[in-house]
Amino acid sequence: MQAPRSGFESARGQQAREEWERRQRQQRQRQQQKRRRRADVGPSPGLSRAEAYRRLGLDTDADEGEIKRAYRERIKEAHPDRGGDEAEFKRLTEAYETLTE
Repeated sequence: MQAPRSGFESARGQQAREEWERRQRQQRQRQQQKRRRRADVGPSPGLSRAEAYRRLGLDTDADEGEIKRAYRERIKEAHPDRGGDEAEFKRLTEAYETLTE
């Protein structure tokens, strides 16, 4: 049988619990902010299909498979997690979304 906890351990436990809850709230808030930012980013209404093909380096008669392949190749180079440019990443994603809608 375990000995009963002293008041000091209980206070420390309560403090740790409150800290954990605070961090969880902050994490949820950051996730909600990310979701809102993602929802705000969508294909711009001004991007033409021809421009989208150019951004992906494709001919205008490319089929869906070629579009997907080109997007995946280009996005690997431009992905910010792999040292790419975030603006280029967004431009490529916008082009892909325009062509697949």
